[in-house]
Amino acid sequence: MAQFQVGPGTVVHVLYRLFDADDALVESSEPDLPLSFLFGYGQVAPALEEALAGAGAGDVRTLTLPPEQAFGVRDVQAILELDADEFPPETSVGDEFDAEDESGDSVCLRVVDKAEGRVWVDTNHPLAGQHIKLELTVDAVRAARQVEIAEAEEALSQRTEAESPLLSVDRLLRGG
Repeated sequence: MAQFQVGPGTVVHVLYRLFDADDALVESSEPDLPLSFLFGYGQVAPALEEALAGAGAGDVRTLTLPPEQAFGVRDVQAILELDADEFPPETSVGDEFDAEDESGDSVCLRVVDKAEGRVWVDTNHPLAGQHIKLELTVDAVRAARQVEIAEAEEALSQRTEAESPLLSVDRLLRGG
C-alpha cells in the first residue's frame, strides 16, 4: 500500500514540540495524542501547512515563526487595570486566571502588578511578541473521509480571517 503524503484531502496527525524565544521547551503533544487536522481548511496556520506539505509519516520539520505568524505581537492595550476585589485576596504577581472575553472566548489573565486595591492583568498570550520554534513530526497521514471534508468546509465558511489558529484552539498554551 502506498504511503500518503501531506496535502489536500488528507488528515494529518502531528506530534509537536513548541519552544519560546530562549529555546526553552514550552509545550509538547502527548505521544499518544497527536495534533490532528484536515490539510487545507485553515485548521492550523498556513506556515504549518506549508512546512508539512509533501511530508510522510516519520518525517520531521522544524520551523521558526515571527510573532506575526505565531501568537501575535504584544499589545500594550491588552494590559487591564481591575479592582482587586474581583480577585482572591491572596492574588499575587505571576498568578494566572482563566476568564471569558466579551465574545465568550477563553482568555488567560496574567497578574503583572498589584497595588492599592488595584490589579493589573496582561491578556496577551504568554508567547506574544516572541519568535517561536516548532518541531513537527508527522505521526500519520490518511485520506480524509467525505464527512470530515464537509465539516471542515462548514467550519471554514463560518470563520473570519482573524481566527486563523497557529494550533488547534484546544491545544493553545494557557500558561506554563
